[in-house]
Amino acid sequence: MNAVHQPTPRPSPETVPFWEACQEGRLILPKCDDCGSFWFPPSSFCPECWSPSWSWVAADGLASLHAFVVFRRQYHPAFEPPYAVGVVHLKEGPRILSRIVAVDLAKLQVGMPLKLTWDQADEWKIPAFQPF
Repeated sequence: MNAVHQPTPRPSPETVPFWEACQEGRLILPKCDDCGSFWFPPSSFCPECWSPSWSWVAADGLASLHAFVVFRRQYHPAFEPPYAVGVVHLKEGPRILSRIVAVDLAKLQVGMPLKLTWDQADEWKIPAFQPF
């Protein structure tokens, strides 16, 4: 019988530094050198002012839950239901899609504070969030 593996990232040229930082247990975001905006997912220019001048900056890993769904049916063999996926609003401003872990699913609520943790998928560390 073959082992079931979680889907793993397929980094694009713009996301390679992000995934390399994740493997070191760090969350980084692109930040515009001109207007100061953060954004996600990474791209080659600032979506606010269109500047091509930006840098990777460490995020502190604090967030709030913007929206979520609890999956009660199995859509992929690596994810045993029930489990939660949420739109997480990072303290720095961007929103990212992530698994919500280490939580009683009945207690999930929009606006709840979250902190960064990590899912492991084969050799990859994947950002996930949990309440605190």
